[in-house]
Amino acid sequence: MAQPNLTLSSMQPAVGQVFETLTSAELPPGNSGPNQVYDMSAATTGSGPTFTMVQPNTAPGATNFPAANACADNDGLSYTFQQYTGQGAFELGMEIPGNGRTVYTNAIQYHKFPLAFNTNWTDSYQGNTDFMGSTGTITGTLSAVADGYGTLVLPWGTVTDVLRLRVERDETAVVMGITTETNLLFHYYLKAGVPMPVAQRLIRTVTGPGGTQQVGSLTYLTENSMQVGLAETEAGIPLGLFPVPAHDRLHVSLSDGAIASIRVNDVTGRELPVPLPTPGARELVLDVSAWAGGTYLVRVLDSNGRAAVRTIAVH
Repeated sequence: MAQPNLTLSSMQPAVGQVFETLTSAELPPGNSGPNQVYDMSAATTGSGPTFTMVQPNTAPGATNFPAANACADNDGLSYTFQQYTGQGAFELGMEIPGNGRTVYTNAIQYHKFPLAFNTNWTDSYQGNTDFMGSTGTITGTLSAVADGYGTLVLPWGTVTDVLRLRVERDETAVVMGITTETNLLFHYYLKAGVPMPVAQRLIRTVTGPGGTQQVGSLTYLTENSMQVGLAETEAGIPLGLFPVPAHDRLHVSLSDGAIASIRVNDVTGRELPVPLPTPGARELVLDVSAWAGGTYLVRVLDSNGRAAVRTIAVH
């Protein structure tokens, strides 16, 4: 079993990638150490949020996060702004359109690069929050350690070479004079080439004026969404696109198998209408003459369920 090694190049998301999730009650996180089997095959399959990676400067509230080079759109309900560097990945804050935002003046480092077994770090963070006129501050500390690796078993299948990252955060929020203490215990199951956690287990304990409450959850990617991340580094099918850059027409072809579906997203994450492929067809021609000049993400699924994603330019 290969020991995972996560780097900036293998973990930075691309504009247009779409990640659908499923949710479940939390399950045991498994053991630390090498060559583990993290069995979460008993997870339920409740619908979870969908995250679309968009161009940060096009998202609502972008002016509050000038350092962002990545942004995750949660179905238009919220936008999480991030910064990826050679040192790691940082959360800069979140915009909730029409309701407010949280801006971290000292960002949260949630990844360290390179990230491998036994990598560990600590971090402190702070920020300001404004939600529907209720303003306040957030301060916190974080400790993280990549404490295991192995195979992750989900209801839809098995993922090999997964790195487990244990992250604990202690956070104090003071909003309108009311103090709330929160402990967040995460277990992330990460795969090189997939910018989102393949699975994320969270136990949240909140203590405030109303007492202490604890809730747990498990969130994990659908199989197709995981393939979106892997496609650039582990292309599952021999996909041909030409000419690139495209001008009037884009020819899409498979040398092995039939085109089952095709999806195209622009830099904001918006999905463009494209024709349905003819059953059994190995080629498809897209009319791109009306597309605005820029970068697009093309995702093709073949008749065997394999996926590939390519970034193209239209001039």
